[in-house]
Amino acid sequence: MMNRAKYKKGVTLLELSTVLILIGLIITGVLISQNVMEASKIHNIIAEVQAHQRNFNLFRERYRGKPGDFIRAREIFGTGTYSGNGDGVLCTDEAGQFWQHMYMAGYIEEAMTGISTAVDCATPNWALSNGVRTYPSKAMKGNFNSTTGIAYFGNTQDPYYYNNTTFGRTKINLSLARFRASLYSTNVGDTIFTPKFMSKIDAKADDSYPHTGNIRGARGNNNSATSCATNESWTGTFPVGDVLYQISDLDAECLAVFTIED
Repeated sequence: MMNRAKYKKGVTLLELSTVLILIGLIITGVLISQNVMEASKIHNIIAEVQAHQRNFNLFRERYRGKPGDFIRAREIFGTGTYSGNGDGVLCTDEAGQFWQHMYMAGYIEEAMTGISTAVDCATPNWALSNGVRTYPSKAMKGNFNSTTGIAYFGNTQDPYYYNNTTFGRTKINLSLARFRASLYSTNVGDTIFTPKFMSKIDAKADDSYPHTGNIRGARGNNNSATSCATNESWTGTFPVGDVLYQISDLDAECLAVFTIED
């Protein structure tokens, strides 16, 4: 009896093609899922900011003043709340009661306290406003910080922080970051967004540029931090040349600044 040769069955081109197609479909599915999740985050962040903007405008229309700066706050909201000076600009102390005024008026859900002494804009008390200037974000693991013109985070002389004198900004802003107990921390990791992600938020709801419009991207951690935007050569306090989001730098960090006042 003759021995039959034993052959091992190889993988056919059809089978190999099927496997490659399945791998491609899996990779495509993962990428689509990631894109959907990212788009959802962007949508939720923008929607959250717009909700705060609507509530801010409702407060202003109802009380003829701005939260934090509202001159009749103590009269209307009672003891434990302090009035602002009514000049239309949030000084340091007034920023420390922005969210409390919003809560007392019924425009935010989470109970917020304010500063523990009367407002003194001439002698700002940073310690008093620490810890009460922020409101938790539902869209991201971070907090909104209320301010006028300048995003108080790190080096306040940096143009990324929109100095009032330099840029003439006196409108109410909300900056979104992973603020700690002290709002003025310069630790790496306190910001949330990469330049690429920040650029997508800006492009979706504003003008796509980090230093213009109502959505702006700022360096999150002092001058030693990796930059959020390109072309950071400065002459005095003004940026030189075009400034764009530095989307190629995966290690860079951006503090998001949203102007909510018209």
